[in-house]
Amino acid sequence: MFDEEDADGDHDFLDDEPSEAEQELAPKVDVPSVSQPEIPDGSDAPAGLRRRFWTLVVTFNVALLAVSIGAMFVGFRGRWRYGGLAVVLGLALFAFGYWRYQRYTDGDADFDD
Repeated sequence: MFDEEDADGDHDFLDDEPSEAEQELAPKVDVPSVSQPEIPDGSDAPAGLRRRFWTLVVTFNVALLAVSIGAMFVGFRGRWRYGGLAVVLGLALFAFGYWRYQRYTDGDADFDD
């Protein structure tokens, strides 16, 4: 019935073409056509806006890193001085980044530096 020589694992049943009966049983699907949206190029943003954006990205990344490392120092090593200092520094950077973000989104910021 089933020969062990055929069970070498080299035969993949999914690679075979579907039979005519399988093709007849398969549902017919009409795929609608969709136009591709135009993706704006980031280089058309004002230089001041790009600089402020990347400054905020770096600020929040450093803040997240400091809070994470500080929490690990406290949790895994029990070093409250270094861990606490890193957490406080990270939270201060989060507050500073949020303050700058709010200042930039007030609407009166000029990005044409």
